[in-house]
Amino acid sequence: MSTRQYRPESIDRSPARTPEGVTDSVPGEPETFGAPGAGGAGGELTAESLQPVLHRLALAMPLATSDQPFGPEHTVYRVGGKMFAMYTEGIGYPIANLKTDPEESEVLQRIYPSIIPAWHMNKRHWISVGAGEGVTERVLEELVEDAYLRVMYSLPKSKRPIEFRERPVPEKH
Repeated sequence: MSTRQYRPESIDRSPARTPEGVTDSVPGEPETFGAPGAGGAGGELTAESLQPVLHRLALAMPLATSDQPFGPEHTVYRVGGKMFAMYTEGIGYPIANLKTDPEESEVLQRIYPSIIPAWHMNKRHWISVGAGEGVTERVLEELVEDAYLRVMYSLPKSKRPIEFRERPVPEKH
């Protein structure tokens, strides 16, 4: 994605470390993270894994918050009071609505069949990402980060964390 070059170094993308013997799994549920088709680094996201993965990725962003202004079935993720992502099952299956660049949106929709114009959002600037072919946790991570940075850099400088006050100059290729 073209906005990856704008990523400040303050966003830690290293894998989370847990003490030996400690897992993030829920007792009584099978451990599926990382298995093909389970949404881990090695497989595609599933309908069941989309919400927890989106929640973890979105709230890992500096100053990100979540709320449910449209009811318990819709979780909105914001930075500086502005929405950059939303999880919903409003269309009958789980999706993540994410802010995006209009040109990138068209490309993403051609590459991934489960990325469509956003449900109940401006279809030019938002996409809906569902579980499907090729949509891995890494793809979702890049899309969430891109959405976050688009909104972060649209905020007045006074509302941004210090590391986001100046937009970095992109590297020339």
